[in-house]
Amino acid sequence: MIMKIFICLLATLLLMYYAYSKKAINLLGTLIAGVITYGATYYGGYPLYLMIFLVFFVDLIFSKITKTSGEGTRNEIQMLCNLLLPYIAVLLYYYSYKDMYLVVAAISLAECLADSLASTIGEPAKHHFNLRTFKKDQTNISGNISLLGILGSLFGSLIIAIVYYAFINHNCYAFFLIGFLGTLGAFIDSVLGAYLQVAYVCPKCKKEVEEKIHCKRKTKKVKGLTIIDNNMVNFLSQLIVFILGILFL
Repeated sequence: MIMKIFICLLATLLLMYYAYSKKAINLLGTLIAGVITYGATYYGGYPLYLMIFLVFFVDLIFSKITKTSGEGTRNEIQMLCNLLLPYIAVLLYYYSYKDMYLVVAAISLAECLADSLASTIGEPAKHHFNLRTFKKDQTNISGNISLLGILGSLFGSLIIAIVYYAFINHNCYAFFLIGFLGTLGAFIDSVLGAYLQVAYVCPKCKKEVEEKIHCKRKTKKVKGLTIIDNNMVNFLSQLIVFILGILFL
């Protein structure tokens, strides 16, 4: 037991140091991610640590390859929106002894990585399709999808599915479910981004943005619900696949 605690703590500290040193997460977000990572590893096993590590590491690698901003520096709210549901699934697994909740945790993390890579890999695409206007667009804003982005989300989901299959359970159904729902979650994120997420237009640069202040000027709301920002969209899309995962299992 002592050795397990020590290994979990050491692995978590290494992940926290890596994430913070690369400016992938701010300080408070790093602490929250560290606590959740430690708990997920302790209660769910070392494959959960590997999955969480890959969620951050793979996106960072592809942001450098594609020379895009990726997710930027994530804050504590983003950490909670991305990791809270997988952690809840791990706790349900630990206290119920039902393996299905490990699959649900993997599905949630697959959705997280799929959504990140959809943006990171899809950003350089020349053509994007807006799910609200049904028109082609040149920008990688919320509600837009691209072929590169779809392939990126599928790739992200399969990474987590492979980890589950290789290190937890050689279950083909679980493998395909993680891959499918992870990719579906990224698409749901785009749909919610198109129809529900709040968006503003900057009066100076004329760009559609998510901030109330841009170019040091107050922006004008053009769509969506004020209470639903990008973080809420991420949480809702992950919640949907979380529930679907339970239903399909």
